[in-house]
Amino acid sequence: MQIYLLRHAKAEHSHSGAADHERRLTAEGRHQLTSVIHAVKTAQMSPDVVLSSPYKRAMQTAELAAERLGCRSPILTANALTPDGDPESVWAEIRLHREANQILLVSHEPLVTAILAYLLDCPNLAAEFPTATVARVDVSGLGPAPRGVLRWMITPKLAEGR
Repeated sequence: MQIYLLRHAKAEHSHSGAADHERRLTAEGRHQLTSVIHAVKTAQMSPDVVLSSPYKRAMQTAELAAERLGCRSPILTANALTPDGDPESVWAEIRLHREANQILLVSHEPLVTAILAYLLDCPNLAAEFPTATVARVDVSGLGPAPRGVLRWMITPKLAEGR
């Protein structure tokens, strides 16, 4: 299975008056996400399943990514992908979709990096995972603990050629 980890795109600051779970994407965030999705299309990213945190900024990211990638399946929400989620719960959620060849997870930091470390069986992994960044991890089985391989990671700066 190919697992794509996508950190939500840049969102409004929390001091904008909205509750944290209601923060929306900014125009800059949408632009960066569009650049990243354009770059990953060449890598034949075509998720069968899209799972997103129910937070507004994550759902907007998932919707824009799914639209740009031509995904036809509905976006599913998973509470395991909220900022206070944990990698083991995310793995349990992934395992519910064992029929999928490609799955896209849209979440938040620091959970995205924690999921990456968990999938790679590298608990001390330190990684910078900017907003609108996507990484692909391949796992060969869906047993109790994953053993994944990081295939690639694309940041907005890389996608925009900066």
